[in-house]
Amino acid sequence: MACTAPARYPGDIAAFTCGALLPVAFAPHEWWPAAIILCAPLPLLWSGCSARRAVLRGWLFGMALFSTGLYWVHISIQIYGGLSALAAWSLLLLLSALLALCPALSALLYHRATTAWQHPLVWWLAFPVAWTLGEWVRSWLLGGFPWLSLGYSQLGTPLGSYAPVFGIHGVGWLTAASAAALGSLYLHRRAMQWGWWAVGLMALLWLPGLYRHEWTTRQPELLNVALVQGGLPQQQSWDNLEDRIRRYTRLSAPHRDRELLVWPEAVLPAYRNELQPLLSLLSQQTHGDLLLGVLDTTAERTYNSLIKAGSAQGSAYYKRHLVPFGEYTPPGLQSIMVWLGITLTDITPGNSDSALLPLAGGPAAASICYDILFGASFAATARHSTLLINVSNDGWFGDSWGPHQHLQIARARALENGRYLLRATNNGISAIINQQGRILQRSAQFTPQVLTATIPRYQGNTPYAYWGDFPVITLSALLLAGMRYRRPGVQRR
Repeated sequence: MACTAPARYPGDIAAFTCGALLPVAFAPHEWWPAAIILCAPLPLLWSGCSARRAVLRGWLFGMALFSTGLYWVHISIQIYGGLSALAAWSLLLLLSALLALCPALSALLYHRATTAWQHPLVWWLAFPVAWTLGEWVRSWLLGGFPWLSLGYSQLGTPLGSYAPVFGIHGVGWLTAASAAALGSLYLHRRAMQWGWWAVGLMALLWLPGLYRHEWTTRQPELLNVALVQGGLPQQQSWDNLEDRIRRYTRLSAPHRDRELLVWPEAVLPAYRNELQPLLSLLSQQTHGDLLLGVLDTTAERTYNSLIKAGSAQGSAYYKRHLVPFGEYTPPGLQSIMVWLGITLTDITPGNSDSALLPLAGGPAAASICYDILFGASFAATARHSTLLINVSNDGWFGDSWGPHQHLQIARARALENGRYLLRATNNGISAIINQQGRILQRSAQFTPQVLTATIPRYQGNTPYAYWGDFPVITLSALLLAGMRYRRPGVQRR
């Protein structure tokens, strides 16, 4: 049944408005009810209209979500990339338009499923299935950009307790199901038993989340750590090597007796082979292990790496997930970058063989900046570790929502894997996060600061560390396939 003319454009505007407001559910605002309230209208907006209209509304929702929630992308493009404001905002809108194709896909999947089965239970179940599959596609399409996945908004709620079992996609599935249940109260107001049944079912899913089970085992040995944040302006990142060395050595001096000292991503503006004398000296002056981010070159390849000072050349963690247009140019788009006047030195991605860093007391699962967005690949490494480490440079995004959203994503990785996560950044937000995803300490932005703590290590694994996203995605795909079969006599709308 096609949309009637009066409902056509108001429905489009409603979809766009809900998407534009949804970022308040994420950091730094973290008003988690917004994720449920603002997604609740989507099943209604995607039903009772043509497939084309449903896809348009899904795209409008995504376009508004990403252009507002990721507004900070223009800061790195304009201020640090040297492009004009018009070019920077145009690229942001282009990125948002591409990412919005995934909510549009969710709308199409939902429309097809509910057209085949006109039943309240299917109407409720189809929404989390379609939403989750759309987000999963976004996590790998064109290298993946799984920022603002719905599950991140629920880390502080009972639904967040499911992250160690089903991961952030599973939490997003439950969040979307809660939104559909809320929408059921309106859509099935003439058959209220179905709406209340959905709400009752969701209560059964929410209530167990009040109990947070400890899936991993705390080890008796404690680790003294220090995370060093230099607080130097982003404009000085590659200006003066001597100043940066002095800043970080001065901040680290009172903490050299720590068992683990962590400096941020790309902290020294030089290649590793140029820093060997300095790295050897730093290693000798440090009682324990010193980890720091530098660029490494081997066999004519350049890596964004996290190394242990004093270790042999090539012994490092190499960043696996690179930032599109920031660290590499996607194939076929080089001419566009040249036309825009952007010159990039492509970074080579690492592999899982280098993902564990051997430290005193046990191996650590390392990640650099963008790596932390990919829960399943990170968990595959984390299950062999006793500690999680993330280094980053969020100075590219200034005083915006970006660094806060990035920290929220790091919290999810600690919760999914049941281990402490140490996060060191150049100018914020550095943090010490416990195995339940709670922030124990965090730095102020744009200031020199050292976070110190005595933390435990953890062994054992969460269910998510074993099976990753496979159960949630497989179940969603099977349910969707089942919904595509029409019952005899059911007419498509």
